[in-house]
Amino acid sequence: MTVRLANDLFAGLVTGCIYGLFGAAICVLFRVSRIVNIAIGDIAMFGTMLTSWLAGSVGLPLWLAIATALLAVSIGAYLYDLGIVSRIVAKGSNGFVLVTFFFTLALAMFLEGLASALYGQQVHSVPVIWTGGNFVVGSLVIQRAQVVVIVATVIFAGAFALYLRFTLTGKALTACGQNDVGARVVGINPARFRRLCLVGSAAAAALFGVLLSPLIGFTYSSGFSLGTAGLVAGAFASLVHPFRAVAAGIAIGIVEALIGGYVTSSYQEVLVYAILAVVILVRPRMLGALGEFA
Repeated sequence: MTVRLANDLFAGLVTGCIYGLFGAAICVLFRVSRIVNIAIGDIAMFGTMLTSWLAGSVGLPLWLAIATALLAVSIGAYLYDLGIVSRIVAKGSNGFVLVTFFFTLALAMFLEGLASALYGQQVHSVPVIWTGGNFVVGSLVIQRAQVVVIVATVIFAGAFALYLRFTLTGKALTACGQNDVGARVVGINPARFRRLCLVGSAAAAALFGVLLSPLIGFTYSSGFSLGTAGLVAGAFASLVHPFRAVAAGIAIGIVEALIGGYVTSSYQEVLVYAILAVVILVRPRMLGALGEFA
């Protein structure tokens, strides 16, 4: 394996972890509420830029800036569910998935506009949490920020798997996704778990945006491509299998890195989505039961 290939593969793995986690967050929320949150990437962008502003301009310690940004994002997600999502759910609609998709798309556009107005159009990033020099393993050069992203992904995915399997609320969350009516019959409140998933996924997205920002930097328009990649990863998991979405996201990240390294970086995202479109056309069953919910 050449030096360039090894480093490209590792960079793709790191980016793919983010895609996969965003896809998993979309899947969890969709399982519980049939809401496709395309704004997940813009939530990460806004949380990252808020953290950067708090740490840089306000002068808060990094840990306090991160905690404050996560709290602000969580409160915003809670208010969004309370003021908008809950009203849509109460009214009901034959095209519920499509309606909520456009409402989360509107949220994404609002966050982009707000970030542009508040923080400008320059690149923002948060200082790396684990400072120090790079690691060199043979021909592979590993940045500490990359290690942080991978370790955080493993911890987050493992903790979530344990939560679903061994906690009462985790089992209730699974029940909501499997059968909404049955969950109501046994006394589970799907609205409560929808709100929990929306707030939790927003906070997680903001945190992983902060962890990724030392590697790529964020502008006001960076979030949409991350959210789209997460949606594609989730789609390959039928929007109901979060751990499959993680695997799909990693695969997408690696393919994207290889295209950028060996074909062209100018049309990197275009080629990735073109390849995915061809795969879907050839094997539409890879999307599973996604079409049933539209």
